[in-house]
Amino acid sequence: MKMKMDTILFLEDGEIVMHGTHEELLAKNERYRKLYELDEVF
Repeated sequence: MKMKMDTILFLEDGEIVMHGTHEELLAKNERYRKLYELDEVF
């Protein structure tokens, strides 16, 4: 299930490493993009 969010917090090892909209994270964060692409497979 996908939902629309205003701001997404992206965490690594319990720390916020980046925040932004879905589109911003896709453009700027390779790990976020890979996780998103994995989700589309299922």
